[in-house]
Amino acid sequence: MVVLIHHSALAFAPQFKIFASNHWYSFLINGTGAVFFFFVLSGFVLFKNGQPVGPATILKRYPRLALTAAISTIISYVLYRQGFYHNIEAAKISNSYWLRDFLFVGKIHEHKIPALDAVTTGFTTFFTGVSYNYVLWTMRPELLGSLLVFLTVPYVAKCASLTPKVVTFLAMVFFCMMSNNYLIPFVAGMFLANEAAHLIPARLSTAKGVLMLSTGLFLLGFTEFSGAFAFLRFVTWLDFGDETRHVIAINTAGSCFVIYSALRTDSIFNALNRAIPVFLGRISFSLYLLHNLVIASAGSWAFVHLAKYMENPMLAFITSTALVIAVTVPAAFLLTLLDEHWIRALNYAHLKIAQRFGSIGTGRSQESSATLS
Repeated sequence: MVVLIHHSALAFAPQFKIFASNHWYSFLINGTGAVFFFFVLSGFVLFKNGQPVGPATILKRYPRLALTAAISTIISYVLYRQGFYHNIEAAKISNSYWLRDFLFVGKIHEHKIPALDAVTTGFTTFFTGVSYNYVLWTMRPELLGSLLVFLTVPYVAKCASLTPKVVTFLAMVFFCMMSNNYLIPFVAGMFLANEAAHLIPARLSTAKGVLMLSTGLFLLGFTEFSGAFAFLRFVTWLDFGDETRHVIAINTAGSCFVIYSALRTDSIFNALNRAIPVFLGRISFSLYLLHNLVIASAGSWAFVHLAKYMENPMLAFITSTALVIAVTVPAAFLLTLLDEHWIRALNYAHLKIAQRFGSIGTGRSQESSATLS
């Protein structure tokens, strides 16, 4: 949900997005922090209790992610071809360059790309980074991060004392820095899960838990060294020539604080296990895939018409965002139902492979319940 609000602000109120980014409450609209939280949580969930996984579990990770990604690119293609995207008109009003260049949809018209390409890019974006859905850039690190977790679980789980843990963690972080910075949050999630599995499950008091949660949320709001975040400038030593690394490091640290506080604080844990948070967690992956398509279509259409009658642009932004949420949530629920059927089908195939070939399927089924809500 945070990513939805983040992109809606970029689309309909870019000046407000810039203003809010300098304040302590920016975690509410910082989609970048939410994405890194998703990556950390994926590493945490996929690690489980350090149980090794079999080849079948590793192999099914790609189709588990690919089907819903492909469906989102097909929907995007259909929306554009049918003239339902109004992002260009809305961008002229809001002065949002991000919304104007949404999905690079001009390339679809310019090159007359066939519908089949909309299908194939949903499956190939994991390797090429090209798709008709802007948010699918995260699919490549999600797939690579999942594979990294699966392949290194046995080694990380064996790190019992402090020295092996630190050495292994630093070695894996260095590997990620040399290959793909976006894998660092997955490593952090793994080691957080390993610690949670081996540490005495001491509970935090509500005061300590809220303090840790607040610190984590504050760090998840970080995008640049300005305003409330100016004092964090010392973290730039982590960059080593790449300015994205300090953002990843700060958002990853914030994610770890949030996850740990939720696990160890009864009041926070109970609050997050109520009906609405659980439902948002269930549909979060589908909501993430679909929300930009709704912003560029129904949201932009509403913004264009509301701007004609509302003198206050913030009111038009809030109303359009409310419509985007109202459309995206039920659409995401339907896609989630399809996704859950797909997961069950993959698990069934996994079981059959295990029965037929024995050891090839010994790994336990593990699906990420990571949420961006």
